[in-house]
Amino acid sequence: MEDSIPAKTMRISRRPLLPGEVDFERWLAWLIPAAWLLAWLLLFVLPVRLPPCLLYHYAGIPCPGCGSSRATVSLAHGDILAALNFNPMWTVICLSGIVAWGFSLATLALGKLRYRCGIISPAEGWIFRIGFLLILLFNWAWVLWREYTHQ
Repeated sequence: MEDSIPAKTMRISRRPLLPGEVDFERWLAWLIPAAWLLAWLLLFVLPVRLPPCLLYHYAGIPCPGCGSSRATVSLAHGDILAALNFNPMWTVICLSGIVAWGFSLATLALGKLRYRCGIISPAEGWIFRIGFLLILLFNWAWVLWREYTHQ
């Protein structure tokens, strides 16, 4: 008789919050506005000058995150296209945060079930890692292209 071990697969389930489980929706409901408030204070209210990019300062090459501050300012002014032009990855992260915040508020207000991811297999973990790396490289290529073609 052959022992078979079930393969681990990623499962997204919709269920009530379990006792002792982290309530991500409650955390996101206050954490995302707090992050936006901090960004607003640093960029518009306090006379804080953000430090320069170390890679750009010492090597003359923009890093994948270069343009994020300008993208944040553009988003705060409601100019999504300009934000995408400065740093597309950061813009998508910020817009995704706004969607996650709205989803969290709706989940908390309506008392809906939570969406949770289950166990992922090592192969699925590698797919996520490689996908993230490809997105990061695409973003860096965009930032480099923008830097060297818009001078």
